[in-house]
Amino acid sequence: MSIFRSTLISVCLITFFIPASSFSEESLLGENLKGILEYAKKENPEIRAYRERVNAFEAKANYAGILDDPSLKIEFGDIPRDDPFPITGKAEMTRYTITQMFPFPGKLSLMEKMAKKEASMAGEEFRDKEIEILTMVKMVYFEYYYINRALGIMKEVKDIISELEKIAGIRYSTGLVPQQDIIKAQVEISMITNELITMESEKKILKARLNTLLNRPATTSLAAPGDVTFKYPIPESVELAEKALKRNPMIKAMEYNIKAQDAGKVLAERNYYPDFMLGIAPVQRMERFSSWDFMVGLNIPIWWKKYDYRLGEARANLNSSKARLDSIKNQVSFEISQAYIKVETSKRVIELYETGIIPQARLSLESALINYQTGKVDFLTLLENQRILKKTMLEHLRAVVDFRMKVAELERAVGEDIIEN
Repeated sequence: MSIFRSTLISVCLITFFIPASSFSEESLLGENLKGILEYAKKENPEIRAYRERVNAFEAKANYAGILDDPSLKIEFGDIPRDDPFPITGKAEMTRYTITQMFPFPGKLSLMEKMAKKEASMAGEEFRDKEIEILTMVKMVYFEYYYINRALGIMKEVKDIISELEKIAGIRYSTGLVPQQDIIKAQVEISMITNELITMESEKKILKARLNTLLNRPATTSLAAPGDVTFKYPIPESVELAEKALKRNPMIKAMEYNIKAQDAGKVLAERNYYPDFMLGIAPVQRMERFSSWDFMVGLNIPIWWKKYDYRLGEARANLNSSKARLDSIKNQVSFEISQAYIKVETSKRVIELYETGIIPQARLSLESALINYQTGKVDFLTLLENQRILKKTMLEHLRAVVDFRMKVAELERAVGEDIIEN
């Protein structure tokens, strides 16, 4: 009987800590979160779409400061009335007019400045979308880790109860315990089997979700994820808030938008000034160029009311962007404070489990195992202690995963990683 006892205690106290990576499958990806995130950066279709959007804005910025094409006009003069066709060769005079529009000085550079700031804004929006998608990948990855590790724990618990069933069978055969102990163990095994079925279904859903984010078929194999650990310390919330003002992509995007709107306001003020047209027109008489004309033109901005409205629109857009920037800063500040509090709470919960609850639950189960061998406690008490340890281990695992998820939310608000993945 002592062999069963020592074996069972070893199983209970050691197998709960088998690394999650021992449960492996064929995979097209490694088990490393960092590698999965790099894969997502390259393959996720939303990230790719935003990357191409940045390319489009940058291309626009490259041509925004270039003049419009010149125009060419050919006029035929002194065409004989009695034989107007074909014109070529009959006209005594041909004028070739080439004209080029020139915006009022400063307008073209303002257009280029606006386009460049809009491209920079698009770049920050791309970075925001990338961080959003990578945060989603992290969340699903952590859940996938949890379900894999929880499945391992549940299978280990099932093995433990199978050993308890064997012990109960031996004790029943010697008349020390009733047959009900065996039945209780079998019921417990059936309940765990049912939980395993549900968890396997959840695992398939999470695998499909992760594959979808990676732009792969939903049924593609994934290895069990590498170990997700509790990593601390992290920077203080004040430091993170200051960093967010410099790194958060939505704040940066709105700052670039304000610069673009400011250039737009100045451009609207320049609309009160005329644009110019310069032209030259060589004149060909018969077969030689006998003279040439030079011309200067300009538009006359007399409908000032129209330009007043445009300037009012530009000012309103600028003021709107400034107000939105203040709103975004407030929202980011709140998100950092909220996420930081949750991270600190998760940290304390993990420490409580590791320093108090888990050691106590292990000690309680060990004591129950010994007392069951000597007949001091019944089988129901033993099962209850086993359930408590199982629940404690799953809750500790959940706390670790929640901690990493809260850190991911904090990183999303800051705009960069604050711990190594």
